[in-house]
Amino acid sequence: MARPLIANNDLPKILDLQDGPAPGKECTYCNKCLINDLENPLGCYELSRYEGANFDEKYANMITSVMSVFYPATSELIQSNGAAPPVPSEAAPQEAGSGAESN
Repeated sequence: MARPLIANNDLPKILDLQDGPAPGKECTYCNKCLINDLENPLGCYELSRYEGANFDEKYANMITSVMSVFYPATSELIQSNGAAPPVPSEAAPQEAGSGAESN
């Protein structure tokens, strides 16, 4: 039962509403969660379970899902659509000489 909970950390809620995860979202028992457990956050690392047109999109969605356990369950975004809020990116450094300077 542990791997299906890792693959779908909201599995109790899913089972309360329906018979199981949506097709393609269930645990594949690939053990990639166990391989990554020693050095990475516990989560599902099977790319085939994630939406995306290419590797980069699937990888980004996978990391968002893996990191979603670190966001509070009270987040409005999580409650509204089940997705974790986007990971904040570092602000781009301002270029020297930009601003209200005039020559």
